[in-house]
Amino acid sequence: AEFATLIQKGERMIAAEHYAKGEIRSRCAQLEETLAKLCSEWQLRNSYLAQEEFEKEVSSSVGDLESAASSRGQGIVNESAVSNFNLLFTF
Repeated sequence: AEFATLIQKGERMIAAEHYAKGEIRSRCAQLEETLAKLCSEWQLRNSYLAQEEFEKEVSSSVGDLESAASSRGQGIVNESAVSNFNLLFTF
């Protein structure tokens, strides 16, 4: 919200023919670029966090399957399969 407010104020100053409108225009462009980069980084961060959460859920499910199998004396999930499965979800 602060970025948008600053950009709007700058645009109003430019429209009012402020004596430093060239510099203001440059600063507004810089703010817009910085905001775009910040939004992009937040989206990337959220994507990584969602992937990490998914991996935790998968690991938990695999652990539950292993526990259930070992309590019944069955080896339905081997280490190689778990390792290969986990490789699919690494970034």
